[in-house]
Amino acid sequence: MGFDHVCPACGKHMVFQKRSGNKDHRGRDNGRWVCARFPKCGIAVSARSDKSMAGDPADSECRRARIKAHDAFDLIWKRGIMSRSVAYNWLGCQLGNSDIHIGQMDVDQCNEVVKICTEFMRERE
Repeated sequence: MGFDHVCPACGKHMVFQKRSGNKDHRGRDNGRWVCARFPKCGIAVSARSDKSMAGDPADSECRRARIKAHDAFDLIWKRGIMSRSVAYNWLGCQLGNSDIHIGQMDVDQCNEVVKICTEFMRERE
């Protein structure tokens, strides 16, 4: 498997790292990609089961924002208000972008997702 990923912050190669029991926000332990200078550089991204990147590499602040965005968004489909695919379409309409992926968002975009989803859920209480 020849992955050749480069850290967007410092230009060093990114390496695959098995997490040994540290699960991602979805409870998966598929490993992650980290900058070769990790933790000094701080850039990382979760991996899928095939070891591909599950989003864009990001620093710890952005990764935390993505987790919060997923937590807020996932409530909508996990509570059965909408199916997951319909919820993604709805969120895309709210953001004015039909091709969305939280794993590719920056901190500001993630904060907007949290705001939109929190308000949506509050209206249903």
